[in-house]
Amino acid sequence: IAYSCFEMIPLSFNYLERDLEERLQIINDAIYALKFNTGYYQWGSEPLERQKQYITSLTNDLMDKIPARDYGITFEMLEINSIFLDEAHNYKNLTVAGGKFYEIVGFRTKGSKKCDKMLERVRYIQEKNGNVIFATGTPLTNSLADIYTYQRYLQPEILDFCNLKDFGNWLNAFSEREVTFEVDVDAQNMVLRNRFSRFHNLPEL
Repeated sequence: IAYSCFEMIPLSFNYLERDLEERLQIINDAIYALKFNTGYYQWGSEPLERQKQYITSLTNDLMDKIPARDYGITFEMLEINSIFLDEAHNYKNLTVAGGKFYEIVGFRTKGSKKCDKMLERVRYIQEKNGNVIFATGTPLTNSLADIYTYQRYLQPEILDFCNLKDFGNWLNAFSEREVTFEVDVDAQNMVLRNRFSRFHNLPEL
């Protein structure tokens, strides 16, 4: 089936509602962690208030995703039990919670709707013990952080078990970053760039 047709098949209202509740719980846990300084969503000297504001905006975005009611045939009614996704690199721009605090050259943290919707469908198939297979000849196109995106799709249980579901924790486990001054595209001004400088635990990754 073409990508465009696949993306037109909606998940049911009940499933999206339950998915929203689970995401909101993750957000609430992050707020709790921020309040008691347990290590989540900490990034340099970024003010905690700005991070809380981001989480609040993310909550509002999730609320807007829920439709008023179901329309026609839903994804669940088709009883799909496997997804084989070719050219999977087209779906690696997932939204990263707290993403604007991880501005790393070569890695996008602001996702697209089609990728977020694909993640919802992948989760549904996984909950039904179905098969999800990603195929691509270019799995890493921008940076090593692309692996994090594929792990979110295909290894959610492992990320949870290793406490690496949060992107900040994942970065700290596998990389070091440095901030350097670079010449901007206009060749007149200097800008700060956050880049990967070293990687750790690559066999484990």
